[in-house]
Amino acid sequence: MTPLHWQMLLHYYAIAEPYAADNPGHANSLAVRAYTQELLDEDLIRRDQKSGSGYRATDRGEALVNHIVNLPLPEKVWRMPALRSHEEKSHG
Repeated sequence: MTPLHWQMLLHYYAIAEPYAADNPGHANSLAVRAYTQELLDEDLIRRDQKSGSGYRATDRGEALVNHIVNLPLPEKVWRMPALRSHEEKSHG
């Protein structure tokens, strides 16, 4: 999924307003139309007339968002590289 897919899925998951309402050029762009169809085809969103956006995340879309949101962040771990002895370095 591209960042735009994620942005749109998160929007439909969390906000009941039209996507990019403040930017009609973006909201009506070919990319957004195509990505909306892809999210529908993948069963990540569905049409919903009760939602102000006209779409809502499906159970599958909600599960995906919840999975990503609950992933633990990686921790920085410092490790010392294995040191080779002087004798090993000269032979190989």
